[in-house]
Amino acid sequence: MRTKTLMTAEEFARSGPETDGFELVRGELVRMPPPNKPHGKCCGKTVFLLMLFLQKLGRGELFCNDTGILTEQDPDSVRGVDIMVYLSPKANRKRGKKKRRTYDDAPPDLAVEVRSPKQLWKQIIEKVDEYLHMGVKMVWVIDPAVKRVTVFSPESEPVVYAAENELDGGDILPGFRCKVAEFFE
Repeated sequence: MRTKTLMTAEEFARSGPETDGFELVRGELVRMPPPNKPHGKCCGKTVFLLMLFLQKLGRGELFCNDTGILTEQDPDSVRGVDIMVYLSPKANRKRGKKKRRTYDDAPPDLAVEVRSPKQLWKQIIEKVDEYLHMGVKMVWVIDPAVKRVTVFSPESEPVVYAAENELDGGDILPGFRCKVAEFFE
């Protein structure tokens, strides 16, 4: 009987262009659907709004463009998060058991996923669950196709906001406010 060899996060990081467009999910490569223009536009607008907020706040770091983060270990999962916000970057950083980690395993305060056109909700919910399980305080799933934002947090049911609604940062991003429609303009 042949056993499947699982890839580690370290091996994934060292792999070449043949793994571009993939995430590592419990040791296995999973192809991610390529984003389209509405996805890119929505990510750009979200980065803009969050950066304005962080500048006004006077602290925090924002990462985008599918920055890899280690969400699970043994077997490893490395997810490409569309946008991550760390309010206290140095205080939030923890390191795994190994001395050298290629991917950070510190949970951001906010993780944002922008749904790609062919991305199934099942895939998105799996990522949201990993983020919340690793300690992310709030996850936004922005869906350009229906112009909605679904907000997930560890201790409450998901809340859906339509384009005409106002989204606030709650206790995680106090003072952040915008109309949901702003993500899609």
